[in-house]
Amino acid sequence: MYLVIGVVFGASYALHRAAGGQFTSFPTSIRISYILTFAILVWQAVVYVRFTRGMSVHPAWSVKVLFYVEAASFFVNVVSRSSLERWNAVPAGIVAYVFYREWQATKP
Repeated sequence: MYLVIGVVFGASYALHRAAGGQFTSFPTSIRISYILTFAILVWQAVVYVRFTRGMSVHPAWSVKVLFYVEAASFFVNVVSRSSLERWNAVPAGIVAYVFYREWQATKP
């Protein structure tokens, strides 16, 4: 989340670690897409907390969608031009795995 917030606010530490490391200043379109990314991260946190506490997750397809979102994030980060951004694939892969396991565990 720290990196995502850094992109939204144009922090210098985020320049080489996001959006392929190609910008000296993030354009508005990138910042808007990272606001959406932040919303997805908040949604992931809420869903994660709910299933770790044994609470039901609504809608039920949330875990499946979040797995696919994180899997896509993993692959996008792996192929990034920025070597620093490629490191973002590690946590994305871990989170994708967690949501995959939960999705499989809750399958009817």
